[in-house]
Amino acid sequence: MTSRIAALKVGDKNVDISGFLVEKGESRHVSSITLGTEFDVCDFLFCETKKPDETNSITLPLWDEQIESFKVGDKVVISNGYVTSFKGKIQLNVGRYGRIVRL
Repeated sequence: MTSRIAALKVGDKNVDISGFLVEKGESRHVSSITLGTEFDVCDFLFCETKKPDETNSITLPLWDEQIESFKVGDKVVISNGYVTSFKGKIQLNVGRYGRIVRL
């Protein structure tokens, strides 16, 4: 399903969408007790246009090697993403079965 950010809601799956990485947050180190391993994660702001607003932007967490593979200004396509809420904020996730590609 090709999506628009304004239409995304928690629980959406199989999200296919393109847009721009317009901001990059600080990387942080997290531990997974369940998996018994550690990761680095960084939140990017993903937008349909190069000018974000409340209807066309969403948080996109990228993990480990993905963090350095992408930079602010990149146009990307996300395939098979999914939408969750983290600390009360909606976010788009690539996950292990999704894909993010720079155009």
